Amino acid sequence: TGRGEPADNVPAVRGALAALTDRRRFGFSPRAVTVSTVAPTAAAFGALLGIGEEEAPPPPAIAWSLHAADASLRRRLVPTAVDEPEALREGLCAALAALPPRRRRLVVEYVLLGGVNDGLAEADELAAFLRPVETACFDPGRASRRTGVLVNLIPYNDGGGGAAARLAARYERPTWAAIDAFQARLRQRGVWVSVRAQRGADDSSACGQLWAQQPQARRHQPVAGMV
Repeated sequence: TGRGEPADNVPAVRGALAALTDRRRFGFSPRAVTVSTVAPTAAAFGALLGIGEEEAPPPPAIAWSLHAADASLRRRLVPTAVDEPEALREGLCAALAALPPRRRRLVVEYVLLGGVNDGLAEADELAAFLRPVETACFDPGRASRRTGVLVNLIPYNDGGGGAAARLAARYERPTWAAIDAFQARLRQRGVWVSVRAQRGADDSSACGQLWAQQPQARRHQPVAGMV
């Protein structure tokens, strides 16, 4: 739900997972629960998956907000990350190896920024970077024969005006030609990849556009009983 970095509050996240997957409470299937993380450190993956816990709830799916395979570029895009991408990958692979084969799956979230990380060189770099993760996730019994790693491409949405636009002025949405080319190159390299559907951009209500608009609207809304 976008409530911050899960790895910064692992006990609360693990407690929430236990509640969500408990048949006497919410009863969600673990396969229907995904924890999204930038993974500040290599240990974050194992902690969020409950590796080493006694009587741990079934592990959730993990969505890793990667956004760049290159260390310097990722440091710029994800300044909260402590470890380098290669170290994070090692921690991820170790955590996946501790799971039963059918639980080894991953979504890699990759926000496409026009002229920043949306080129074919970045696609090739991403494909190469993910090879060890695909190996770690591979399950010979998986009926689909897919690797278990899905790259979810998320075309950047501008801020929708106001304060958000000023804060996000350094980034822009990639062209559809660039998006299609990036996806095609990953597919050529054998990567399972999708492009997230865009909803709400026409009225500035797409992902990332509402956070600065709503407070601005509230400042002009009279409070009940005060008029």
